Amino acid sequence: MINFPRHVDFGAGVATTPAICAIIVHHYAAATCTGFPGHVARHLADVEISGRDIRVRRVFAAVDCGFAIDPPNVVAQTRSAINFGLSAALFGRLDIEDGRVVQKNFDTYPVLTLDNAPDILVDVVDSGANIGGVGEIGTPGIAPAVGNAIYAATGTRLRALPFDLPDA
Repeated sequence: MINFPRHVDFGAGVATTPAICAIIVHHYAAATCTGFPGHVARHLADVEISGRDIRVRRVFAAVDCGFAIDPPNVVAQTRSAINFGLSAALFGRLDIEDGRVVQKNFDTYPVLTLDNAPDILVDVVDSGANIGGVGEIGTPGIAPAVGNAIYAATGTRLRALPFDLPDA
């Protein structure tokens, strides 16, 4: 991503994001993922921890999908993919009892709602690469970014989804 911003200011501080896999500053963290050959998304998550509660307040994503034919659609797809990934990262638990899934409907299987969805800023980067897809590129990087921010905030590395902080 030649044109990826070197810093993002979320108001409380600046998180620097050089071209490495992950860097952590305060409760911010970044993660990079590649989807289609040569197409990249970088996520920067602003996470707030209160007790065992995890809230993702803001997300910045830079997406390099080559030449974007419809940039507003790239933004919409990326926002949707981030929210989908956050559902898995924060809520996506399936429990099995007697060989059956306990959660049978959305009243017992929580997903991310508008009330707890973060503000998402998407920057569409045109690196001059070939045209590619954006449907999946926003999903895989958000959980690592949130996980890195949790680690920055608590010193605890969580390695399973959904993220569940231990009792203090």
